[in-house]
Amino acid sequence: MRRNTLLISVIAGLLLALGLAPPASAAPAFRALLFTKTAGYRHDSIPAGIAMFQQQAAANNFELVQTEDSSVFTASNLATFDVIIMFQTSGMVWTSAAQRQAVEGYLASGKGIVGIHNATDMGIESEYPWWDQTINGGAHMPEHSPGVLPGTAIVADKQHPSTAGLPDRWNRSEEWYNFDANPRGNVHVLVTADERTYNPGSRAMGPDHPISWCRNAGGGRVWATAMGHAIDSYSETNFRNHVLGGVRWAAGNVAGDCGGTVWGNFEKRTLDDNTVDPMAMGVAPDGRVFYVERGGQVKIFKPSTNSTVTAGTLSVYTGGEDGLTGMALDPNFASNGYIYLYHSPASSSTDVNRVSRYTVSGDTLNTSSGVTIIDIPAYRDRTFPEPGHTGGYIEFGPDGNLFIGTGDDTPPNLDPNWQGYAPLDWRSGKSNLDAARSAGNTNDLRGKLLRIRPSASGGYTIPSGNLYPQGTAQTKPEIYAMGFRNPFRFSIDPANGWVYLADYGPDRNPPTTNRGPEGLVELNVIKTPGNYGWPFCHVTTSRTRRTTRTPAWSARSSTARHRSTTRPTTPA
Repeated sequence: MRRNTLLISVIAGLLLALGLAPPASAAPAFRALLFTKTAGYRHDSIPAGIAMFQQQAAANNFELVQTEDSSVFTASNLATFDVIIMFQTSGMVWTSAAQRQAVEGYLASGKGIVGIHNATDMGIESEYPWWDQTINGGAHMPEHSPGVLPGTAIVADKQHPSTAGLPDRWNRSEEWYNFDANPRGNVHVLVTADERTYNPGSRAMGPDHPISWCRNAGGGRVWATAMGHAIDSYSETNFRNHVLGGVRWAAGNVAGDCGGTVWGNFEKRTLDDNTVDPMAMGVAPDGRVFYVERGGQVKIFKPSTNSTVTAGTLSVYTGGEDGLTGMALDPNFASNGYIYLYHSPASSSTDVNRVSRYTVSGDTLNTSSGVTIIDIPAYRDRTFPEPGHTGGYIEFGPDGNLFIGTGDDTPPNLDPNWQGYAPLDWRSGKSNLDAARSAGNTNDLRGKLLRIRPSASGGYTIPSGNLYPQGTAQTKPEIYAMGFRNPFRFSIDPANGWVYLADYGPDRNPPTTNRGPEGLVELNVIKTPGNYGWPFCHVTTSRTRRTTRTPAWSARSSTARHRSTTRPTTPA
């Protein structure tokens, strides 16, 4: 025994001499209170959840105290915890006002609260409105899906520790909660429910359905998920990791951005309500607000005098959706006074939509200074209703290139054969009813997102990196992305140049296997050039119903985005 003791002492001495300390048990990373009391409905998944938290505490070195005794809610006792996990709690689980005040004081001290599934539906909004206001951003849960149903959750924030390892589209079975108000803005949304993938019941929230969120509230941190109904959830790796990340963030153990909208930072102020078809706007460096009206007017709101002046008027054709529809101030507007306008010139010898550059002097548009940058073909048959879908939005990217959204210039309803589906008419004499001639044609500027660099004297050059290199047969080098119906609005991230582009889908609902997809509005995040499918298919980042029917159309593989398509010479 003496020899063993001596040996241990020698080893310890050597470790110290080498600057190494003998191994010691690490202190817990944080302390969590797991509260599982129910004064209403009690989920049978509570035991499975308790076991999950116990396993996670052991594996991640945090201390877990589980109880259903509400007397633990005193200021002095709660001060010893870093996070309170309200797990499947229901009803008024606190027995006194003092206990509720202790919860509020705990959060105000900078600590964290986690709410899981039924904790977002405790049913105490009339007795204790602070709870739903704080945990749910003011939303209440009036109904859920009819049972536990397989569905898809969409991960909205891939950076937060509770979502960083999750798939973009997370397929799982759940009792999907509906809320009477969308908490977005009051909370930082982490995950949404895709109602197209399950039956949401009679109180569907629609295309934006937050299901997990976090927020900085009441001085502390709040993390909540409305998921977690079934026992199986607590053996599901993705869900376990989702909850663990939320607990660690709420405890202050890991960092994460949970900022929601700070409503006090915003003020709604009407600049000008005496407008007719205002279409686009831009703010000059000196604070003046430029906007255009479809009838051809370029107007300026002057904050110094709180008044609006008409800087100038273009003569434009306003049939269909044409007119003065786009405007962009030059990146160097403060020094050169250049303004770019997308318009339909009434006096043109050929039917075109045109991007022109003009010079603004003071508050006056010098109409004689106009130079043509680019013309886009336009179909106009004034004996019929105009086709519309001619686009017209323009915006500069961070590198000084000009992006132009152009529509497919094709009427969807003039021929009864199409009845609102994608018009693909390849019969002789019917070319103007064929979106393949424009949006699906690599050798046409319509139905596209164009990218050019305006030249000082008019015209433009082609920047490198567009979809088709210059000289490629049967293509237009101006095309950055193609396969759109009417990309009338988009915005460009000034940091990385990504284009966020909205595009209208068909006018028809529901989808038909032999005719085409239903009416869905696309939101595409365009990071690199590509083909987005219209009029042959939908290829989208996100889709929103134009109606309320349940879709049956599945998007084609994302590889179709990069497929260069020329119009077939015969029907396929």
